[in-house]
Amino acid sequence: MARWHNDAPPTNTPTADIAEIKPEAVARPDSQADQENHLNESTPAVKRTVEAWPITVIQHLKAEHINRDKAIDHIVRATRFEDFAALSIESTERLIRYTQNVLSQPAEKIPHLCWGHDTSDPYRRSFEGVRFLALADSGNTNNPQPLFQGDDRWSFTATDGFTGSSGTPVTITWSFVPDGTRVPDGGSRANNRPTTGLSDLIAKLNTAYGAPTTTGDLTTAPWFEMFETSFNFWEATTGNIYIYEPFDDGTDMLDFPSGVIGTRGDVRIGGTQIDGNGGTLAFNYFPDAGDMVIDTADSTNLGAGQQATLRNVITHEHGHGLGLSHVCPVNQTKLMEPFLSTAFVGPQFDDILTTQELYGDPLERQASNKNNNTAATARNLGVLNTTFTASELSIANANDSDIFRFQLTQEKALNLTVTPTNTPSYLEGSQNSDGSCSTGTFFDPQNRQDLILRVLDTDGTTVIASSNTASIGDAESILGLALRDTGQNYYIEVKGGGQNSGSVNNAQAYSLEIAFEDLNSIQIKDFNITAEACAPANGAADPEELITVQVTVENNASSTVENSDITLSGSANLNIIGNPTQDLPDLLANSSTTVTYQFSLSGECGDTETISFQVNSDSSTAQTTQELILGVEETFYTEDFNSTALNTIPSEYSESSALADAKWRTVNASSPTSSNAVFAPGKIDSDNVNSAYLVSPTINSIIARTQLLFDHSYNTEETYDGGVLEISTNNGSNWQEWTAAGGTYTQQGYSETIATDTGNPLAGQSAWTGDSGGLVTTIAQFPPTTEGQNVQLRWHMSNDQSVQSAGWFIDNIRILRP
Repeated sequence: MARWHNDAPPTNTPTADIAEIKPEAVARPDSQADQENHLNESTPAVKRTVEAWPITVIQHLKAEHINRDKAIDHIVRATRFEDFAALSIESTERLIRYTQNVLSQPAEKIPHLCWGHDTSDPYRRSFEGVRFLALADSGNTNNPQPLFQGDDRWSFTATDGFTGSSGTPVTITWSFVPDGTRVPDGGSRANNRPTTGLSDLIAKLNTAYGAPTTTGDLTTAPWFEMFETSFNFWEATTGNIYIYEPFDDGTDMLDFPSGVIGTRGDVRIGGTQIDGNGGTLAFNYFPDAGDMVIDTADSTNLGAGQQATLRNVITHEHGHGLGLSHVCPVNQTKLMEPFLSTAFVGPQFDDILTTQELYGDPLERQASNKNNNTAATARNLGVLNTTFTASELSIANANDSDIFRFQLTQEKALNLTVTPTNTPSYLEGSQNSDGSCSTGTFFDPQNRQDLILRVLDTDGTTVIASSNTASIGDAESILGLALRDTGQNYYIEVKGGGQNSGSVNNAQAYSLEIAFEDLNSIQIKDFNITAEACAPANGAADPEELITVQVTVENNASSTVENSDITLSGSANLNIIGNPTQDLPDLLANSSTTVTYQFSLSGECGDTETISFQVNSDSSTAQTTQELILGVEETFYTEDFNSTALNTIPSEYSESSALADAKWRTVNASSPTSSNAVFAPGKIDSDNVNSAYLVSPTINSIIARTQLLFDHSYNTEETYDGGVLEISTNNGSNWQEWTAAGGTYTQQGYSETIATDTGNPLAGQSAWTGDSGGLVTTIAQFPPTTEGQNVQLRWHMSNDQSVQSAGWFIDNIRILRP
């Protein structure tokens, strides 16, 4: 396994991850708490460290190493004297030069170190102490991320430009720097060698594995496929696309130039001598640099018969280039473990799930669509008349949806199953700051989301069948659903829901199986409410209301169906009058019968209950489900902005913005909807941050279970600019963010957290930020504390002082109440 990466928090400046590798394991920090105790000289621990150093030793070092006082003082603060005293003369010289290099560059460019299993503890602690003290002095300390060990993602590539929010696929180009290009070498070389070298990767690869058969065309070299295969591994398990860029202009890698089509790749690959055999195999920078440097003096990379090893080194290193950190413990089950393993090839389950959270799964992208969470952007599976299966797909969170569309050339009965991964629980954790591995905590990938399965009719909206009856971690199925429209799109939707609230890591891996049968067996159709106990009838099941329903059971076979019955089932809220199972009469060929049930449903207005009908016979089985919303929701308030003059807002609304160009206004031509919408552009002022507010009129008398819905589309600088929803119960004198006030989002809630290292007034808050991928509908439940009160709503768009973005559109604001 090969390639290591920085556990420091991602920044906008490239960070490298160095892999000092031996074939087994790597050392790690004592603990983050221990490290932080040594980071400030004013702490007792650091004082003890400094006081333990004999003054005569410090004086001797400074006399021997002229003009290195700053580096030596840093070592004294960072390193235990007993550890330093155990170093060889060569190791001492290397430590001083490493310290000089660390102190000469920004903290975000200090590489993360990984160590071979036979590295001595004093050697490891000395180097890690130097590194972490430098990070602490700069204020750049470790902040673990909530998403597995995925810390960052590409925000800009040569092909895509700005890439959107987490979960959006990207297109990454890659190139080889010409031999002779200046590349970093890790910064810890001894014997007065500089901290940079000239790339000789192509020459070394040619010597080890063979030169290109066509001069100047590296794709004809025997070793090219090792790199291509490594990138193909990642393309096959994510929504990303990889394109080889055959030209590289040789710009110094240390300048971290962005990729440019026809000039250089987003990911640039070079190699030089780092430390030879037994240490660092390679290192890689985080997005948006992503560049890779391979140790060309290490026979593990370039020795005879090392193709499999090098392939996993490359794949591991690009994992860091995608934003992945090291993952623990070391048990040869994960590509991103700190130590090289050849027990497998390519990304493993934990690596795949983490990168899919960052970039989506393989069916996420299609042509220009980079998500499949709406009917308009659904992944087209084409004409399906036989079985289709897909595994290693994933739902990111409770707000995520995967939608697939397909067509039929003849009438079919659909059998559909979505199955959460059966991967058992495993230990998963981060690498410690001194290079050692944490023991991790148990992660159960089977119960992250209680998946919901739906089939949508050809309009892409109407639910014609659904399944949400199984427990979290179990499969959901829809069986025997008759589909009769040929040449039209049907849609399959897999949704998150009921996520594991005990964890922030809730990406759910799943597989999807689509199968068809000829329509020559029993079908269930035509669900109707025929009587209601409460008057006047409203065509809905009210809470506790006794209703009468009918369904039709149809035999499409050419022979009689005998010995059949039908069973009604549902949740504990379903109260059936009479026997839930009824015998059916013999059904002649192409005949049908009607079945009647009486039942009531417990709950509150607005609740959704799913009931299921299943027919069993000697020859076939059929099942259908029906979603019932208790009560009828009233549209209490609506605003679609269609009667509002352009560049104004409705008269009962108000707006404010310190920056005039960023204020809310009504637009039409650029609206993502087909009509008017309000819009706040992502304008910036290099001197000031900005907040633009859109304030609603007063909404009177909120009652229990009132919902707010609005359509919106946003495209902002991800994690730096964004918007939130706020609420006031005292005529705008005080405002609270929606969730802080006790409100919840049941659909399309906030996408990410605004970074804390910006001047954005929303820094550290969850918000809608990045690229929504088109128009989405947010559904929000009013805070319980607002019941009986008059409220105002405020949409708050906030920008920092850099990077202008498109902005935020809002349309079709609705308030529904039972």
